[in-house]
Amino acid sequence: MYINSGYHIPSGEQNPDPAELAFLRKQVMLLNERLKEVEKHKSSFLSNMRNEIINPFSSILGLSGNLLGRKEASNEQLCKAMSLIYQETFALDFHLKTIFFAAEIESGECYPDPAYMRPEGAVAETLVALDHLFQKKDLRLVVYQSFEEDVFCDPEKIRMIFLGVLYHIYMNSKPGDGVSVKVYTRDETLFAEMYNTSIMGDEWSLFDHAHFKELCMFNNDIEGIHLSVARALTESLDGRMEVGFYKESIAGFRFNVPAAGNCGGNDIFEDKGLIFQ
Repeated sequence: MYINSGYHIPSGEQNPDPAELAFLRKQVMLLNERLKEVEKHKSSFLSNMRNEIINPFSSILGLSGNLLGRKEASNEQLCKAMSLIYQETFALDFHLKTIFFAAEIESGECYPDPAYMRPEGAVAETLVALDHLFQKKDLRLVVYQSFEEDVFCDPEKIRMIFLGVLYHIYMNSKPGDGVSVKVYTRDETLFAEMYNTSIMGDEWSLFDHAHFKELCMFNNDIEGIHLSVARALTESLDGRMEVGFYKESIAGFRFNVPAAGNCGGNDIFEDKGLIFQ
């Protein structure tokens, strides 16, 4: 249901200024267009994510049923089946967590849960989780880490940011490409740079809200929702994310997240509907 652009004048009140009335009607029309756009994005999101959840479930059930139906299976067959089950389970876990975070962000209930964390642990867990995907494309991974100290931050959100960014890089990389992961701490702030070394140039462009839909390619690629959530989580921790371009292609990302005690209290929910705008 959309807002009626008509304007009712209570009896006894002076007629409004025609220019003001025209301005109000224009604002209502713009708001209705925005609401339609948001609903379209949400519909597209639900359709895409439904497939991304049903497909892994179906694969897991099929593989499990195949194993149960066999009286005998070689170690090689078992290892292959278990590897496929792991890959599908990882995809399901990743997509479901993304959906839950997106719901929390949309409802304005995504709050930091800080704890002292070892950044190298979050990096290692992310790379292990994505290793089977990187192997599929034979991506050449180079990791640089330098940590002065542990960081008082939100470990789960940091891992989801790492996953969302690296998953987007993986999806947009060609077989044999190089991927650089640089993570370090300085002045109680976590810094990270992750990019495709095969196409990355020297110029970085701010990943701002105005270019959000274009950068995430939300309508066409499922990784757009993961990147959207990664960006929103970065801002929920008072961090900042930037995107690197080369010849109009997204080549990589860099972002920073301050320690929880150093946050400035930014409110990412000031503009409602962040994920779907």
